[in-house]
Amino acid sequence: MISESRMNKTPPSTLVTGSTGYVGAFVVEEVLTKTSSDVICLVRDHGGDNHQKLVEHLESLGIHLEDKLHRLKVVIGDITKPRLGLVDYDALSVSVSHVIHCAAWTNHLRPYSDLAATN
Repeated sequence: MISESRMNKTPPSTLVTGSTGYVGAFVVEEVLTKTSSDVICLVRDHGGDNHQKLVEHLESLGIHLEDKLHRLKVVIGDITKPRLGLVDYDALSVSVSHVIHCAAWTNHLRPYSDLAATN
């Protein structure tokens, strides 16, 4: 059960997986434009500034969120690993009020057993 103090003092945060994909990018846009929730995007580490890479990906799809970027956060993880591959899973789980899972690995030539960990 969520404590009353947490409900009243903590702004909502939404964790989105798959934000670097097509569907996930538009989900991020919807949450940022239609709610007051912060958006935390779980991404794989590709080196460099992962937040900037996500912003550039969103912009490449025509999603421009300049006035909302302060609410867009990035955490490095891996959905195929226990606890999302996060070092600080417990802290994140306390701060997140919603999870939207958009990550997927699709490959029509691979058997489902190869894809199951991601999907």
